[in-house]
Amino acid sequence: MKLDRHIASFIFIALSFSAFGQVNDARVPQTSPQGISYEIKKKNAIYLEALGNGVFYSVNYDRILFNQKQSAIGIRVGYSYVPLFNFSDGFFGSVNQVPVELNFIYTQKKLFEKLGIREELGIGATYQRSVDNTNSDFPDMHKYCLGFLRIGIRYQRTNAGWFYRIAFTPNIYSIDDDANPNGAFYFFPYGGISFGRSF
Repeated sequence: MKLDRHIASFIFIALSFSAFGQVNDARVPQTSPQGISYEIKKKNAIYLEALGNGVFYSVNYDRILFNQKQSAIGIRVGYSYVPLFNFSDGFFGSVNQVPVELNFIYTQKKLFEKLGIREELGIGATYQRSVDNTNSDFPDMHKYCLGFLRIGIRYQRTNAGWFYRIAFTPNIYSIDDDANPNGAFYFFPYGGISFGRSF
């Protein structure tokens, strides 16, 4: 499908960035005149995000690909599973979601030195696959792809430690059906909060 090709292309580009980031790991950390390092030395993080790109929730892996002075670029990939339930049918289906995102992180000196906070912008997509087994002979399956933007902050110290994020994460999507034959795009305001550990 065309959707699957787009997702595969996005992951290929992200992995190419990651290979470049491995070379950058050997660089000397960027420091302020006071000797404070702004480089994120522990480049991996695992965290739980409530709402956000996973719509309900997601478990995620985050990787800083490379740093350049006070800026950094990272990627995240996650997964969530949501069972579908009602009182008449019980558990009748599920929704599987895979969010993928590319992030730009900027460190303002004063904000980081006081609070350990970095600013963050991101763009990504969430692949959704839902299955409705109400009719067991003919399960109803749907596939969607939601686009997401991110404007927020993250708490991530130079070395390993707790990892927090809070962001405005509006999603952009298109529905092509009888009610919307032209496939118009919709903008839906949303947000998310993350908590985890960097290492």
